Amino acid sequence: MSKRIRPGLAAILLLGLASCSAPPALNPSFGEAVRRNMQQHIIDPDPVYAEEETLTSGPRAAGAIDRYEKGRVTPIVVPRTTTIGSGGMGARPQ
Repeated sequence: MSKRIRPGLAAILLLGLASCSAPPALNPSFGEAVRRNMQQHIIDPDPVYAEEETLTSGPRAAGAIDRYEKGRVTPIVVPRTTTIGSGGMGARPQ
């Protein structure tokens, strides 16, 4: 082996041996901040409701289909917004 290859080979072998060492022991409270934050943000992961909540009912859906087929669809009401002032920062009157 040449004298140039030996130091490189030794370095590679040392790095390989260093990667085989056992990981350091973690502190028992490691991750406690994450668990605490989760507890504060999750109100109740499995809530119990008094009654089963339904999103729609059969008669209401049938009425909607009937109105659609007869062309009597209830129009969507678009909310109006108010504008206070005119223009914005740096607006110039024209």
